[in-house]
Amino acid sequence: MNIAVYGGSGRMGTVFCDYAVKKGHSVFVIDKQTPKLNIPFYSRLEDVIPSVDTVVDFSSPQGLNEIIPTIERFHKPLVSGTTGIGNDVMTKLKEAGKIIPILYAPNFSMGITLIKILLKNIPQELLREFDIHIEEIHHKNKKDKPSGTAKMLGEILVNPEISSIRVGDERGIHKIYFYGEDEVIELSHRAVSRIIFARGALASAQSIINMPPGFYTMEALWTGKK
Repeated sequence: MNIAVYGGSGRMGTVFCDYAVKKGHSVFVIDKQTPKLNIPFYSRLEDVIPSVDTVVDFSSPQGLNEIIPTIERFHKPLVSGTTGIGNDVMTKLKEAGKIIPILYAPNFSMGITLIKILLKNIPQELLREFDIHIEEIHHKNKKDKPSGTAKMLGEILVNPEISSIRVGDERGIHKIYFYGEDEVIELSHRAVSRIIFARGALASAQSIINMPPGFYTMEALWTGKK
């Protein structure tokens, strides 16, 4: 598979490119900065998009916003893991999903996907019996706060309190506390390596090329539902 990686010189983009190449795929980096890996490098998506099967985005909210028209024009599937995007960019993504397949995930971890599926199956009546708090911890250079994953989980749990910590090179910890009367439940996920995000993003890229137009999440890979 031929993959254009927008933002491929960044922290997560580099991990994804290395993983995809090792799995036998052809990768083309689109970025303003020279990639750390010895792979084809372009400064404009337009220069390579006609020859790729899909586009994977690990850029920035501004960068993602800028490439949506190009992806629509060339009718290429998109997988995006860019976090911190606003409602305006999200609206554009969902509109683009009417003509091309788009999979958006602030977290490509299989474990976080499992937690999402579990949370969505908890009856709301039962959730009301608990006070819910989400804690997320990431590396000190992560710009958005709270994390996209914490906000995503918060939407499922109807906007619980969220606390954020930025420290060291932490790859990502998310804890969900359910405080009930005389009992506490804790759900916890920790990313030991960024490879888990690359693995999920590549699985998404391989699946999205066979999907009809639509706006998808990671759960779609396992449940078949948008």
